[in-house]
Amino acid sequence: MAKWIAQPSKSSRTKEKILVKLFAGDLVEPEVLLAEICRYQQEHKQQLQSYHQIEQQHFAEPEKLSWGAKYQYLTLRQGIRYEVDVIAWCEEALVLLKS
Repeated sequence: MAKWIAQPSKSSRTKEKILVKLFAGDLVEPEVLLAEICRYQQEHKQQLQSYHQIEQQHFAEPEKLSWGAKYQYLTLRQGIRYEVDVIAWCEEALVLLKS
């Protein structure tokens, strides 16, 4: 396991079905995709809330964490940043599609 961890990591692409749906969005009424984006945004808001609860319960003082806990905290922080970004993107998409 340690040998694998020491190997350089390659970036991987995220494959989101919602992006495929948007790409082909002209095949359905706009309301269909607006509803899907709203649902998708809500899903990510719930996940973000869950991550924030974990952060408060287990990582309230990051500077005092052990090395192992700091690694876990950084993983959680990446998840939080991802959820924040997705939520913002959904808002951007909704504003554009409603204009």
